[in-house]
Amino acid sequence: MHDFCYYEPTILNFMKPILLLLVLILGASGLLMLPSCTKEMQAEEQGKNDKLLLLPPYNGDKGPRKQIWSVGIYRGTTPFKFNEFTDSLNPVLSYIHVDDVAAKFVADPFIYNHNGLYYMFFEVMNATNFRGEIGYATSTDGLKWEYGRVVLRERFHLSYPYVFEHEGQIYMVPETHLDSSVRLYKAVDFPTKWELDKVLLKGYDFVDPSIIYYNAHWWLFVSNAASNTLKLFYADELKGSWIEHPMSPVVAKSAHFARPGGRLMVHNGQLVRFAQDDAPYYGVQVWGFKITELTPQRYAEQLVTYEPVVKYGNFNWNRHGMHQVDVFMYADGYYYAVVDGYY
Repeated sequence: MHDFCYYEPTILNFMKPILLLLVLILGASGLLMLPSCTKEMQAEEQGKNDKLLLLPPYNGDKGPRKQIWSVGIYRGTTPFKFNEFTDSLNPVLSYIHVDDVAAKFVADPFIYNHNGLYYMFFEVMNATNFRGEIGYATSTDGLKWEYGRVVLRERFHLSYPYVFEHEGQIYMVPETHLDSSVRLYKAVDFPTKWELDKVLLKGYDFVDPSIIYYNAHWWLFVSNAASNTLKLFYADELKGSWIEHPMSPVVAKSAHFARPGGRLMVHNGQLVRFAQDDAPYYGVQVWGFKITELTPQRYAEQLVTYEPVVKYGNFNWNRHGMHQVDVFMYADGYYYAVVDGYY
C-alpha cells in the first residue's frame, strides 16, 4: 500500500534527481541542447509535482469495523479545520433516534436553513432490506436535533442527499448510483414530500454527486464506486444538457482525494470542494481543495492544507473515521459543520 495521492510512484520518480543532474551537466558542457521552458510548461510541471504529495500514515483505530455511522456537529475558526466540542453533545443523531424504521446507521448529512429552522437530511440505512433511505431532522440552534421521519425511498439505494435551492424551489440530488443515474428531486411539500423532477445523467456509477451554480455555469462533481476517480460535468441550465468537462476526470487513480465528501462551498469568492479519503480504509478523513481555475475548458485545484479538515476521533462514535462535511453556520467567530463518523 502506497500513501501517495493521484499517481503511484515508480522507479522513475526516484531516478529523476539523478537524470536531472546528468541533463544539467551535459547542458552546461554544450553536449546537450536544452529546450526553452515556458511559464505554461513550468506551471504544468509544478501541478504534477503537487500531485505527488506524501500523506501521513493512518494512525486511527485499526480494530474491527462495524460500519455504524452517526452524525455530529463540529466547529472551527476556519472552514478547513474542525474539532469536536462539548456543547454539541455528539453524536447528535444516531440509529437509536430513528423510530419509524429499523435503522442500522445514519450518515451523509446535509443541512438546509428554511424560515429560521435548520433541516438536516441524511441517509438512513434500513436494517430490514439493507437499502439506504432519506430521513430528516430539525433544530432551532443547529446543535440539538429532533428526528422527523424517512421522507424519500426508492426501489434502489439512496444516500448523500445534497439539498439546495434554486429560483425559489428546493431540490435534492441524492446518490442513486445503483440506478446508474443522477436524479434531481424537487420538494412539493417541504420537507416531507419529494418527487422526481428530472434525470440529469445516465449510464455510469455516479457516486456522491455534488452540484453548485458558480460563475454562470452549473457544475457537477461525481465519483465512482471504487472511490478513485472524480469526473466533472457542466451545464448552462440546471435542467439543461450536461456536458463532461474536457479535462475530466479531474482526479484519477486516487482513493485519497477523488470522492466528494460534502457540500461544495464558496469561501472568500473561491470555490472549495471537500474530498473523503478512502485509503487505506473507507471513510478515514476529509480534505479541502481550493479550485483555482474553473471554466468549460480548464480546471485546476490546490490542497488547502496538509492537515485534514476532519479525521477519526477519540470517541467511540467516530474512532475509525469520518467522511462528510457540510459547513452550515457562522456564529460567535466559529464555523459550524455537520459531520459523520463511524466505529
